[in-house]
Amino acid sequence: MTTARERPDFLNIDVLALSLLCCLLASVIGLIVMSAQAERFMLGSYKGSYVLLECVEGGANIYPGGTRITMNPSREQLTQLANRIARAGFVAFAVRPSGWYDNSYDRLKILLYPELNRIAKETGRPIGRNAFPLDSGDPISVYLPPGHDI
Repeated sequence: MTTARERPDFLNIDVLALSLLCCLLASVIGLIVMSAQAERFMLGSYKGSYVLLECVEGGANIYPGGTRITMNPSREQLTQLANRIARAGFVAFAVRPSGWYDNSYDRLKILLYPELNRIAKETGRPIGRNAFPLDSGDPISVYLPPGHDI
């Protein structure tokens, strides 16, 4: 039996390359699993389309699309967002630490929920809602609606 020192250099390189490839594959599989787990945590058994609001200090990023809405949107902006959520059938609030108490989540929820209730009552179609915390360093990409990028 030979030791690593006695093996030709090309074998040592192949072992290193294979190790790196295995690590890369494990990372990719981990991201896929993390994405599926993130979606299950966020949406429960819901499988349809949704609008994701990433609540941060002073406003929220809207996905898909990556547009932004402030804590004090115009009536037109609020109506457009509520209609977009109603068409999707579900809204998920991903709330960063800077967007929690007395910030964008609290403010936008107070403004949006009555609009969503009105639309649901008029159309007879329920509009699902969920909110979950998201650490400041966590990527938003794993929570994006399927088929959408930032």
